[in-house]
Amino acid sequence: MGSREALDGRVTAPTDADRDGARSEPVTGGEPRDGVLLFGADGRRLGASSGVDDWLTPPVATVAELAARFRQPDGMPLRLDAPGARVAVSLDGPTRRLSVRTERLEIDPDAPGHPEVLLVDMRPFRDGGDPVSVQRALSSVLAHELRTPMTAIFGGAELMTSPTISDTTRAEAARSLAREAQRLHRVVENLVALVRWSVDAPPEREPVLVQRVLAGVVGRAAALAGRSIELGLPPDLPPVLATEALVEQLAWNLLDHAIANSPPAAAVVVEALVADNRVEVHVTDAGPARDDAAREEAFDLFARGPRSGVDPSGANLAMVVSRRLAERLSGRLWATDRETGGETVLSLELAGDAPGEPGAQ
Repeated sequence: MGSREALDGRVTAPTDADRDGARSEPVTGGEPRDGVLLFGADGRRLGASSGVDDWLTPPVATVAELAARFRQPDGMPLRLDAPGARVAVSLDGPTRRLSVRTERLEIDPDAPGHPEVLLVDMRPFRDGGDPVSVQRALSSVLAHELRTPMTAIFGGAELMTSPTISDTTRAEAARSLAREAQRLHRVVENLVALVRWSVDAPPEREPVLVQRVLAGVVGRAAALAGRSIELGLPPDLPPVLATEALVEQLAWNLLDHAIANSPPAAAVVVEALVADNRVEVHVTDAGPARDDAAREEAFDLFARGPRSGVDPSGANLAMVVSRRLAERLSGRLWATDRETGGETVLSLELAGDAPGEPGAQ
């Protein structure tokens, strides 16, 4: 092993022999655990907390070597030189997701040049319910999730105000603005749902006509996306116990995911039916099929799989929020086993003998 943290809090620098030996060891690390590494202003490792090198093998000698072992969930290189919180995905060995925080610390403010060390705090990314993981995930994805629609909105607004463009171009810019504004609205709604998950009480459910919500969402989504979405609804579909707002948010999220993963010419299919005394909503697309691992992780933060490439942030935010919204409605949400394409199923509890026109709000 290279350097170790001394009992009195001081750290010792690794020797050249330590570093040469580290580079020759095979990559065999165990399961990640919480750990801290310190690097000097020149990027060379100064020390680490106990146990880091038990799983981070071979041990790293520089901050550049550490960054090279990981990437961001969207596939971009992992930058550790700037302070902040982020999520990293391992490149070698089993796929590991880590919450990473970097911070620059002055070790002697009175010394010439104010020498600094770079602290890198690494810990396993546990799951979407871990407050630390959620906080770091939000820090990591906010810029990615919001930058694309905001950039498109700014560009479209500037284009529409130009006196030199044609009416056709101005109309297309207006349609693009509408699409990106709707996308930005959904991103914000999902971020709010993720942040407030552990704070808000479960909503008061009431009878809701799923078919009415689906018809509205499918119609608007098809117009905004400029593509075909097939909708199959039985005429006698009973009401469910839910809220219109959450069912609508769920429908948008599942449709967005299906549209993003499906070829432009392929139809997305939305169907509702009664099964096992519940209403099921099936959203099917012609995108990549999920294997067993991808189905298990379909609603996890930073899920990796054949469908992760279409998400600019890699966070899988809409699907994470969808699972939580379904749980808030005492419902279930899962990905099915299909040889081709993908399918998600939302199952909601029947409202029983609720009288009148349900769902009106």
